[in-house]
Amino acid sequence: MARSCHLLWRLIMEAHMYCMNAALVAITVFLPGSGAQQPENLARSVLMKAIKAHGGEDRFRQFNTCRMKYKGTFYLEEKKAMPLEVENWENKPLSHKGVLSMTFDEGKLTFIQVVTGSTGWRRVGDEITDLTKDELDGRIGFDTGLRLFVEFLDPSKYKLAVLPEKRIDSRTLLGVRVSANKKADVDLYIDSETSLLSSTSSTHLSGRHKGKLVVEVFENYRDVSSTKISHKKTVFKEGKKYMEADLQEIEILKKLSPSVFAKPAK
Repeated sequence: MARSCHLLWRLIMEAHMYCMNAALVAITVFLPGSGAQQPENLARSVLMKAIKAHGGEDRFRQFNTCRMKYKGTFYLEEKKAMPLEVENWENKPLSHKGVLSMTFDEGKLTFIQVVTGSTGWRRVGDEITDLTKDELDGRIGFDTGLRLFVEFLDPSKYKLAVLPEKRIDSRTLLGVRVSANKKADVDLYIDSETSLLSSTSSTHLSGRHKGKLVVEVFENYRDVSSTKISHKKTVFKEGKKYMEADLQEIEILKKLSPSVFAKPAK
């Protein structure tokens, strides 16, 4: 059972990190005459319009400290579906905690992972270990939460580019690529009709899944404190469904005690 637990841990703690981004993502797009601006300036104007359309930077900041709860399904590589529950606490920009409970053949296990700055730890059952540098660095690209849409405008840190349009069924998706040193590129695709983020795609640069493409699909947007929040997220890894989760609760907090992220004594 211990061996299977650690395999599940490596797979699932990747999945729960995707849950953190599931809610706090939204973007609004207007692409006027693409020949009128240089590509990077056009991409920058897309993000500026997104920030303004969703209430501005101050609206985004209210989600810097929050708690979110999800219910969903995790799919093992052999396509076996297992129910999961995830609860996240976020205290941006430095601290994140995720608690995941999952039911599988051997029973129910609870997993905890905390990242604080450049360090982190995890707990599987009664076993507590530190996260390695490779595990910390191997997380997909960027946090694509609303707060970082403002940071993406900083040309000293990020490079922006307009991507070719995509057609899915009758929908047109507009694309923006975000690049930074030592980070995987993240492609944002936006529904041209609703002006909401439809999906992101990125590739692991390191870790167990190095070189694998991950696509995250966002649906069921609702208003939360005058901000559009996705309440359903599906993750595909190399074209196969990896995880799906529905947002059950989101609570904006004034502050979180450091004890929420504290590493327990072994």
